[in-house]
Amino acid sequence: MVPQKGFHTWNYRIVEDRNGSLSIHEVYYDDMGVATDWTSEGVPPYGETMMELNTAFNMMQEAFYEPILKEVKNDDSDPTLEEHPYYNKRIVVGQHNQDDSLLGRPNESPT
Repeated sequence: MVPQKGFHTWNYRIVEDRNGSLSIHEVYYDDMGVATDWTSEGVPPYGETMMELNTAFNMMQEAFYEPILKEVKNDDSDPTLEEHPYYNKRIVVGQHNQDDSLLGRPNESPT
């Protein structure tokens, strides 16, 4: 689900942190749909009932169909989230792309 302008909302997104690790985070958006905040750590599926757990899991799966975000720190400012430059915009779960990389990160040639 892509946030709509005019609504304060959140969703789950895949985020690459500054150490290069990928995890699913809760990402919060302002009324213009710009990501303004996110959980500092990846979040696991959670629910107090099976139905709540199933709902959380299904919402997390939607993150695989959204662009991957990258945490970026510029100078002395707070970190921001940007679309990741090396991953495909959408991931088809279980499908490899032409360079046989599941997530679309280009193969690096040896130097």
